[in-house]
Amino acid sequence: MSNYPYEILEKLYPHQKKAIDAIDKYIANYNNDKDKSSGLIVMPPGSGKSIVTKAIAAYNKYSNGVLILTNRKILSDYYKQLFLKDEIIQFNTSFAVKSLQEITLRESEYENQSNQKLIITGTIQYLHNALKRDYQIYKEINNRINSIIDLVIFDAEFKDIPDSWLNVLSNLFCPIVYIKSYVQRSDFKKLNVKEEYSYILSLKEFFEEQMQGKIRVVKRKHFKKPVEFAEDILKLINSGEIDLSADKKLLIKCNSFDQIIEIKEYLQYNTQTKVIGIHSKFTNENSNYNNIPRNEESGLIWIYQSMLNDLDRTEFKYLAIFPEAISRRELIQNTFNLVRGLNKDKTIAHLFDHSVKGNYGEIWEDYVNFQQEEDSGSVSISVEDEPEYTYSNI
Repeated sequence: MSNYPYEILEKLYPHQKKAIDAIDKYIANYNNDKDKSSGLIVMPPGSGKSIVTKAIAAYNKYSNGVLILTNRKILSDYYKQLFLKDEIIQFNTSFAVKSLQEITLRESEYENQSNQKLIITGTIQYLHNALKRDYQIYKEINNRINSIIDLVIFDAEFKDIPDSWLNVLSNLFCPIVYIKSYVQRSDFKKLNVKEEYSYILSLKEFFEEQMQGKIRVVKRKHFKKPVEFAEDILKLINSGEIDLSADKKLLIKCNSFDQIIEIKEYLQYNTQTKVIGIHSKFTNENSNYNNIPRNEESGLIWIYQSMLNDLDRTEFKYLAIFPEAISRRELIQNTFNLVRGLNKDKTIAHLFDHSVKGNYGEIWEDYVNFQQEEDSGSVSISVEDEPEYTYSNI
């Protein structure tokens, strides 16, 4: 890691440094023709995968053109913004940031400036769909990409990687680093990864290193109507169970555009506080956004359609989901938005369970125990009683 400035390394957590070190060794051996396998980083949501990605792209001496692929357009957009702005760590590196579409249009010409690192962001579906539609066009796109990149980083999140995507990746002739939120037994063989070129951070290790707080699950009644759900949230606010402040904000997950508007209007009128709405149909006005607002600080309540696991923010201490989490995976991924805020002190974060079965606590605890192998992490769950991804085709 000799290429990495001291002022950058001192801001990284130990697990982030270990991940970078493993991948640096992999990229060096690949470029010295010693190994043509793949690299793998497995880290839980909230553990700083995006910072590791940016550090590798910025300072690995073999990487001047980096293609960052994801399975969701919103995540690709996040990476684009991550490299355009130094919001978390000042990297002091000049990046030329382009989308995959900008690079691969036939009429576009791109020449990288020698003093800039080229970052290309896009979805794996963009390349896969090109391959399915017209092989000749795909070949032209692939040749253009291969001529300007020397590293691929694929952030697959929780997603299993289908063989059709691996086929696309096999046509990119440079080191490939896979980033995932959990590891499967088949990953090493399927992704052609050697153990020495991998770094896996378990939940137990992550919690012991960083987490000081606790998640409290509060069972509530299930509501079918948005206004009834909003009334219950207001009751929690008025009783002090939800104590809103700049560092204790509320997240409400809701996929329906109309329901987001209804809940937002009710809470904004009755709490007299700023409420942020996030949905792809919004037009970025009146505190409504069609994507994650990068510089929004004042809204104490955020009601959102898309996952916010890509947002490295620590002020969210309350989470509710309407009408309820549609899957175990959705609940776990959204709960990690609370975990992000537990690495500073002994804060208690609250997950409000409005599900029919009232089993959010059991689902989260089972997940933590399964990942840790034993219930010994420093983040704990207490349960108290009180009266499928959609993936972008772009």
